[in-house]
Amino acid sequence: MDTTIQTKTLCNLSEPEWQELNQVNHDKLEHIVTAHRQRAINGEKHPIIDFLFQYYHFKPAKLLQWTPGINCYLLGDEADQFLTQKGFSKNNQGVYVDPLSFPPDRMPGLEWTINLLEKTLARKPQFNCFGLHEWCMIYEQSDIRHKHLPLRLTHQQTRKVVEQTPIQCTHYDAYRFYSTTAVNLNKIELNRNDMPNNEQPGCLHANMDLYRWAYKFHPWVGSELITATFLLAIEIREIDMRASPYDLSAYTTNPAIAVETSPGKAEYVELQRQFSERAKTLREKLINKLMQLRELLLSNSVEQTY
Repeated sequence: MDTTIQTKTLCNLSEPEWQELNQVNHDKLEHIVTAHRQRAINGEKHPIIDFLFQYYHFKPAKLLQWTPGINCYLLGDEADQFLTQKGFSKNNQGVYVDPLSFPPDRMPGLEWTINLLEKTLARKPQFNCFGLHEWCMIYEQSDIRHKHLPLRLTHQQTRKVVEQTPIQCTHYDAYRFYSTTAVNLNKIELNRNDMPNNEQPGCLHANMDLYRWAYKFHPWVGSELITATFLLAIEIREIDMRASPYDLSAYTTNPAIAVETSPGKAEYVELQRQFSERAKTLREKLINKLMQLRELLLSNSVEQTY
């Protein structure tokens, strides 16, 4: 999937230009959203795609709702259609996403997110968890998390893998789903408030979460970046589940990543490295965009800018 971000700075978009960007973004997403909606109608589950729409609380319709983000004017009469959407305003230069529409009570959340992303970016990536969070979620549990999926190993084999491998998860939102008996096996105790001090860029979940931190600031963060993080998250989620103790053969032609073996661990680490590099670019772009938003909100130059 294409997760490339164009480097061209967009200040004034003519009607044909923004309509093309809107269409390109729609084309990247429409087939994924349509298939997801059809499965929902049919009562079918998909352990990879469902995660992106259920765990991450951003509605498909909202994902398809294109936005240029801040610092960009949309020109032409048709741009007025955006004025029915949250955050858009208009002046004599065109239609734009108004930074002043950002709710003041969300400023602490904006600051927290920038801090989290910056600290994650600055930290050295770790590649020693081997994706064992899903294993720890079913450790000594008869009631497994993904009931519609068969396990590729027995409960006894799964328990052995967990007990014989150091558990070194750094991501709270994976750790919080551990079984009660697996919590104490983790090298460190994790909590929500301490996330900025533990998140690290080698973690697949931290890199999937770039999607979360991007869409939370829609429409001020543009759809190009939101879509890029979404598509990357889909790829990462597949790796996440292929390295789990579940059998994904009904949903992907790619084989399981057997992290219970030395070759499987090596394969997982290499994929972590690749995703870490790709996520770095998106993390940097997201930090930059959120800092732009913060600067506009805190300075007295908003009226001059727009």
